[in-house]
Amino acid sequence: MSARLIVLGVAVVIHSIMSQLLYAGLFVAISVPVEQFRRGAELMSVHGAQLAGMGLRCGMFWVKIEARLKRDR
Repeated sequence: MSARLIVLGVAVVIHSIMSQLLYAGLFVAISVPVEQFRRGAELMSVHGAQLAGMGLRCGMFWVKIEARLKRDR
């Protein structure tokens, strides 16, 4: 597996943990209304996770294609 995919996977995990901490309001000191704060954390959690998952899938697909192209040469 490519080192880039491992780094991307670690970034996805960190992003997920950060979004959950933001939603819970732990370790955060931001002066915005609570509802706006939660909406932002929810957006980060839901849509950010989908984008990160798509990135991981594309990365794994790319690694597989590169390996196949090298093998066929």
